[in-house]
Amino acid sequence: MGVTPAVIGSIEANETLKIICGFGEVLAGKLWTIDLRTLETNKFSL
Repeated sequence: MGVTPAVIGSIEANETLKIICGFGEVLAGKLWTIDLRTLETNKFSL
């Protein structure tokens, strides 16, 4: 469980940089789920 905050923090920092720099697809209006046991991800539009 110790790496979970690091993974979430890295994703949040990446999203912030994408917004500031104006490139890439941001996750605004989406829910991104990650299963850290299997590294399976899903994106859902809100």
